[in-house]
Amino acid sequence: MDLARILHTGAGSLIWRYYAAAERHSSPELGDYRSYGLYAEYKSASGWEPAGCVHDVTADYNTALYMAELFTGRQLSGVHLRDAVDDML
Repeated sequence: MDLARILHTGAGSLIWRYYAAAERHSSPELGDYRSYGLYAEYKSASGWEPAGCVHDVTADYNTALYMAELFTGRQLSGVHLRDAVDDML
């Protein structure tokens, strides 16, 4: 994962990072279950800021971790997170 890669935009330089986090859910069909969501942050002049999340992406931690590392390494813009998750699954 190369967090030093910088994405240049008209507003200045941003660095994107993603992480996977465990979540607990409940549904009438499945009962209580654990899954993993993906969370995006970007580095602004004042520090790391939340940029969005997608909940309940996968039940497999390794898949969520792979996606977070891939998105960080490729410096995926947070506005594309949901589309990228949909495309990968």
